[in-house]
Amino acid sequence: MVLKESRRFASRAHPNGRKWWGCPNWPGCDVTVGCHPDGRPLGVPAGKATKAARIRAHASFDRLWKSGFMSRGDAYAWLRTARPDLPKHIAEMNAEQCAEVVKTVAEYGMQAPTTASASPRETR
Repeated sequence: MVLKESRRFASRAHPNGRKWWGCPNWPGCDVTVGCHPDGRPLGVPAGKATKAARIRAHASFDRLWKSGFMSRGDAYAWLRTARPDLPKHIAEMNAEQCAEVVKTVAEYGMQAPTTASASPRETR
């Protein structure tokens, strides 16, 4: 992997862009991973299909805490309890594991109470 920088990811917080790790054959090889300002990877390098699966997993999972149903920390604690076999962070998951996150959240959502005050354990 080769450390690269791109203005494509520029933002107010990162006006010069963001650093990321890419395959030495990029763009012919689409395996990349973002990184912290000091160069540490944000997760496990992945290709297009796995990145798309991670986006789907986050879209599903993030609803748990962005809706106010539970805090972000509680959502991650719930996922670790519900699926201890999965890596701790979605950025470390492969496509199949991401699909399991989507499935687990969907199953939980069907049983979730309508009040934001209930804890995840109260709904099981």
